[in-house]
Amino acid sequence: MIIHVKHTTHVLQSFDQMNRGDQVYIVAGAWKGHRGQVVFVDHLENLTTVALDNSSTNMIKTSTRNVVRVISNGDVV
Repeated sequence: MIIHVKHTTHVLQSFDQMNRGDQVYIVAGAWKGHRGQVVFVDHLENLTTVALDNSSTNMIKTSTRNVVRVISNGDVV
């Protein structure tokens, strides 16, 4: 018996990816300690654009490593 396997290329992605609208907390960088909402995630450049809550700056772009998601009770993931 011959079994043919079709090879495909997959981009490794986390099951816990951030999406537009997710509430986040900045854990590192110039805006450390601020909270906001994800506007855009650039997976190729590993950058996340965040609309900040309660800040004089409307939006920032930072490394995805600098942000963590906020879960419903206010804790960070």
